[in-house]
Amino acid sequence: MSAIPDSTIARLWDSSVVVDYLAGKPRAVPHARPIVDSARRGEAQIWVSTFAHVEVALLEGFSETNAEAIVVHFFNQDYIVSVALDPTVSEIARRLVRRFRVKGKDAVHIASAIRWGVATFETFDTELIRR
Repeated sequence: MSAIPDSTIARLWDSSVVVDYLAGKPRAVPHARPIVDSARRGEAQIWVSTFAHVEVALLEGFSETNAEAIVVHFFNQDYIVSVALDPTVSEIARRLVRRFRVKGKDAVHIASAIRWGVATFETFDTELIRR
């Protein structure tokens, strides 16, 4: 795992952002596309928990084969930083579940941002945002 370069903006996306962006949903594209473009230019990194690799298995409107190809292509980009759901992330996530009563899967994404020092966390999950 490498540190975040000083000149790079790091953002951690939860699976809702990844899924909606890859599926081309109207709520995601205008927000996510500029971030991806910035990341392609080396100005940003998009961090994701490896847990998101599972949560994005099904993309609405795509066959399983096409969805898998799209997902694999996305996660193989050099501007995507995948971080493992390790014991430290799990411990932080458990505390978040207890304290804020968030779902475990949401806590994993937030805990990943905390664990790796990624200050920007992005989600389309309105229930999570309310909490």
